[in-house]
Amino acid sequence: MQGRILERVEKLLADYLDNERQAIALAPHVYIPEGLTLAEENDHIAQEIIKVLVDALEARVGRLEPIEYIGGQRRDTLRG
Repeated sequence: MQGRILERVEKLLADYLDNERQAIALAPHVYIPEGLTLAEENDHIAQEIIKVLVDALEARVGRLEPIEYIGGQRRDTLRG
């Protein structure tokens, strides 16, 4: 994705996820404190991502609003 420099949390998420688009979508919902070691940072990021996904699924239950899925990989195009 081009056009602007990623903010700190977006950059950390992009490095972790290896996907800038996902990182930009998740960043407003994630808090990553400064001063963590690399291992602590990775653990914290994993927990934050899980929390955001759980919150999104719980908010979706009983509602009709769509949820945009921006991850994944098409497997049918990868076959033989």
